[in-house]
Amino acid sequence: MAVAHMDHPPGSWQFQSKTLLLRKARQIYSILAVGAQDARRYGKGLHYAKMAFACHYAFEALQKQKPTTTTTSADKANPLSEILQACGDCHLLLTHNLPDFQHHKGEYNHESDDDAYIMQTTRKESASIEYNWACSLHENVDSSLETSIQSYMEALNKAKEYDNEYQRGVGRKLGNAYNEQGVYYRNVALEMAKEEVQTPSTEEQELWKKSYQSFESGLLAFEEVNDPANIALLYCNLGQLMRVCAHAYAAYNNGENGGEFTHQEKHYYNQATDYYHKALCKIEQRRKHKALWDSVSWELSTTYFTMATLLQDHPPLSRMAHEQVEKVVLEAMTKALTPCEMEGISPDRQPIYQYRAATIHHRLASMYHNSYRNQLSQQKQKHTRSLAELHYDKAIKLFQDLDHPTELLRVQLEKVALYEHIFQGQNGVGSRIKSLQSALDELLHCQDTVSAISKNESSNTDTDADGTEKKSQDGGNSSKMEQESETLKQYNQDSAMNLEKRKASKTSDVCNQSKMNNLSSDLCQQGQSAKFKGQIDVQLQTRSQDTDVSGPVRTSEKTVLTSTSSSPPSSSVESGGDGDNQPTNTDNLEHERRKHDVKGKDHSRQNEGRTSPSKATSHESPSQDTEGKTRLTKEAEERNRLQSILRSRLQFILLNLIKLHGGTKKASQQLINLKKMYALSLSQPTSSSPDTNQRGASSTSSNLASILQQIKSLHT
Repeated sequence: MAVAHMDHPPGSWQFQSKTLLLRKARQIYSILAVGAQDARRYGKGLHYAKMAFACHYAFEALQKQKPTTTTTSADKANPLSEILQACGDCHLLLTHNLPDFQHHKGEYNHESDDDAYIMQTTRKESASIEYNWACSLHENVDSSLETSIQSYMEALNKAKEYDNEYQRGVGRKLGNAYNEQGVYYRNVALEMAKEEVQTPSTEEQELWKKSYQSFESGLLAFEEVNDPANIALLYCNLGQLMRVCAHAYAAYNNGENGGEFTHQEKHYYNQATDYYHKALCKIEQRRKHKALWDSVSWELSTTYFTMATLLQDHPPLSRMAHEQVEKVVLEAMTKALTPCEMEGISPDRQPIYQYRAATIHHRLASMYHNSYRNQLSQQKQKHTRSLAELHYDKAIKLFQDLDHPTELLRVQLEKVALYEHIFQGQNGVGSRIKSLQSALDELLHCQDTVSAISKNESSNTDTDADGTEKKSQDGGNSSKMEQESETLKQYNQDSAMNLEKRKASKTSDVCNQSKMNNLSSDLCQQGQSAKFKGQIDVQLQTRSQDTDVSGPVRTSEKTVLTSTSSSPPSSSVESGGDGDNQPTNTDNLEHERRKHDVKGKDHSRQNEGRTSPSKATSHESPSQDTEGKTRLTKEAEERNRLQSILRSRLQFILLNLIKLHGGTKKASQQLINLKKMYALSLSQPTSSSPDTNQRGASSTSSNLASILQQIKSLHT
């Protein structure tokens, strides 16, 4: 392109040609900026935008020199709006491509000979560019997001002559930029919380405020364009922000008030539930946005579940009565359970919902079990016992359907502990025998569970000559334990930040140590502890946490960045007019996992399978291999401990049944069978230890399953 250097009077053909060439150059550079952004060349896109701005202001300067200025149809729509929109897109999407920043910077600074010539010419007509800030490159995420927001706001101000659809598109982009900014501030606050051990700092609280203000501004932007789906997503992100705040105050509670659930936690969790309810109200009906509705419902369920779990494990007994805590826990658990039982859940998500439901029923059963032990009224004892049995049965059924034998065995042993406690409090021979028979029946039901554990252990020890795991025919690992781990990994997929700062108080530690490791006959005295406990039996339940704080929800790139197809699909929500929203949580918002330090062991049920098993491939690093072996060792220790408890309880129950039947004059054959059962229960299993290979553990499970099978045949 050539533009005359010499000055020509306005109205001359040379002046007119120069004006037309500059206008055409502005249009071309504007198109090139959008094309570069679509091609993910964000530095080049900003470079073209800078050239478009230069051509525009040079053209405007020449237009002012004309004696009379007529506006053509091509000039009615302000071209600056499209250029500013392209700048906003480049700045926003560049924040997701920071590893390639130097490449984008190189393209931004590269100037061809034609570009240099045109820039030199435009500077003769107009020395300054008003929107130079919009096309300046920033390596800082905060600055890029702020520039993107300002660009979209200016684009909206310049879009008065455009149609409504264009303005709605820019409005969605503005809302999306605010959402991205809110997510950024929230993540920075999370990173800061990792290193803090005291109350949240002023800087961290300022980041919360900035995040909140960004989300609120995003809501206003989406309300302007009447976009209910994206409004719901912004409410969802506000709910996640409230949960982040709750976690920060939980981290501060380092033993003060006995490590109790704090007022701040309660406040922020309640705020979170309010925002999730607002999101659901905005969607109105599940059929309109099924996937989005399910996603928000899951977040709401997680919030209620987390709050109930924390109240159960760290009850605020200094300001609430035991009965009040139970009432609040029951209410929250019930609300958390509701989304898990709704119809129409997709098959790939069904196991996760079932696992959550099984966990809730297990915790409710344990709560009622604990309440039963502390009740003085016989009528209330009968009621709480029936509720405990009901929830134990539901948890058992769900864990059976999910094929989670370790969790299943844990629940079954807790139910046996309930019958043992009933037995300890009875005086009549007949009633005592009935309670022990119920406990024996439940123990014999464990035979299938132990067999399943044995099969899983056998499949885990199927190795080739090099000691690596064999692959299944489709190339994947065939172990059921790995399948369980993969499911649980999805359940905990966003878990990255481990808030272990909250430590249990001495009182809590004493209560934890008083929990029974072997479910011995003194379980009935365990209920005398004044501390409210969420789990009853085997000291396996640790302090739970916000187990599924999903990643930051992104507003729709398909509708928000309508001019680009370059948006990474993993970080967008398809928000089309057909209502088939697909909310994704792939940004991995870090969320917190709180634990008790129980004798230095990690007994968290949800940590079983929290990470996928190490795959024995040539690409596996030594650290991954060591981590996998450590995890498998802990799992083996836990299974061995549960089976040891099972054996000891079996011996205890059979011995007491022999004593009770020995005092009667009848049922001699039954007494003989009981003695045979007791002799079988005393037979020693094949010795194994976690330090050896798992074949020993597998044979132990197999041996125990065989013993239970033989006792079952005598019992029938």
